[in-house]
Amino acid sequence: MFWFMFLFLLPSFLEAGIISGAVVKTDRGDVLVQDLVVGDTVVASSNRSIQFNASITRITKTMVDSAICLDSGLGEFLVSDEQSIYDSETVKWVSACFLNEGSKLMDYRVEEREICELCNTMGPFDAYEIEFEQDCYFYVGPDHVMVEGMAYEKENK
Repeated sequence: MFWFMFLFLLPSFLEAGIISGAVVKTDRGDVLVQDLVVGDTVVASSNRSIQFNASITRITKTMVDSAICLDSGLGEFLVSDEQSIYDSETVKWVSACFLNEGSKLMDYRVEEREICELCNTMGPFDAYEIEFEQDCYFYVGPDHVMVEGMAYEKENK
């Protein structure tokens, strides 16, 4: 019985997203994630050195029970536990829940930003998953660290 209840609740803990209040780097400056709309353009990249403007094709708002608070020097921001963030030390995309103080993130200038503070925070929180025409990375928080965006998959291709 316990396992059934755990599996039923699991999806609410596995949502990726940027938590309300975090800024996203756009072509018109930093914008709060909750103020973005479909059609807005964010600064993105498809590899770590080439940047372009990516148009948002879908934003999904969900509620998450906990978040990871990250601070890499210029201020803190929150992401869901399962938001993929580029860990430049391991050279891998990892879920935020696997980061530690001292982990190194990549910013929009392709410079490392070391996490100086990290904590788990209980919610609930509004989380925003942002999708684009293609898979890309975009930049979040006061340090503009690289996070993973996904291509919007149209249901009736």
